[in-house]
Amino acid sequence: AIVLTVKPGVTGPASILFKNEEYLLQHQKDTEAYNKEVIWPKKVELNIKYVKELSFKNDIYYLIKTFLNEILCSFFISFPVFWDYWGKCDSFS
Repeated sequence: AIVLTVKPGVTGPASILFKNEEYLLQHQKDTEAYNKEVIWPKKVELNIKYVKELSFKNDIYYLIKTFLNEILCSFFISFPVFWDYWGKCDSFS
């Protein structure tokens, strides 16, 4: 598998998209099935694409996106009026 040809990194498209994986799973009736049928295949798809398009520019892009995502999510959870958005912080990805 092409994904196994590179060392794991700090962040990437799958990490950003599934930042709140626990939130997604806790709202499923069958967490194992959802992980196996939805999350895992999407992570593999994103990681394969990432490896095929590997570049310094893309790495910087994902680092910035991760940083901005963390700041926006932190902002939203700092104010109770935005707490409904906490589970949706991955939508900033």
